[in-house]
Amino acid sequence: MDERPLGIRSCITDGDG
Repeated sequence: MDERPLGIRSCITDGDG
């Protein structure tokens, strides 16, 4: 959950895919 409203980094950081 960096600072990307799209959720690209969020997915990677979360590790959910």
